[in-house]
Amino acid sequence: MPADSSPTPGTSASPEPTRQKPSRSLVIGIVIAIVVAVVIVIAVVVASLGSSASSSGSAPDANSQGVDAGGTPLPVDGAGAPSVAGPTTDPQDPAQPVEQAPVPLDSPAAVADGLTVSISEITSVDGVANGVGEIGGPSLKFTVTATNSGTAAVSLQTAVVDLTYGANQTPSNELVSASVPLPAEVGAGQAVTGSYVFVVPAEERDAVRITLGYRAGSPVAVFEGAAPR
Repeated sequence: MPADSSPTPGTSASPEPTRQKPSRSLVIGIVIAIVVAVVIVIAVVVASLGSSASSSGSAPDANSQGVDAGGTPLPVDGAGAPSVAGPTTDPQDPAQPVEQAPVPLDSPAAVADGLTVSISEITSVDGVANGVGEIGGPSLKFTVTATNSGTAAVSLQTAVVDLTYGANQTPSNELVSASVPLPAEVGAGQAVTGSYVFVVPAEERDAVRITLGYRAGSPVAVFEGAAPR
């Protein structure tokens, strides 16, 4: 006979363990923690955006508001926008060279208190190029004299001599290797000389223009006339 599988009298089957549900307080705690974390993230994002807006909203350039740095209103263009002009050259700026009225080649020109310059001994020569990049040819050689009738020495370190010729005032090339420039200064009551050679075609010597500026901001002496062929 088959074995009796009925439970033995007096015994009972062991019950399965029951699964406990999370307590209500634990669930509430988790929800609160999540909410707090979200609030913190939102606060950080809002603070970051506010800082960026504050930086970009700093005091604008005065020119963008139609006033200069001193608060003076700027002129406006046709569309009503502030007009900011670029730098301009002041005609009264002492640093800008100003040419004097031309004088004949054989006349002196005063360029500063006590300092007078003159051109002399203009001769036609065959300019020989001995310097780097120089090109020789028919040239004019002349002497520049700087006379100081003042009571103090005058610096000539920055003196510049230039020559143009012809109806179009073509710039001439100086043969530096053949020239002897003015010395560094001229003493009080003294006169110094310099010798200069410029290439000038013989057929273009009816209108020669020689300029001499001895320092920035001082008048530039201008000599004009016909030169020997």
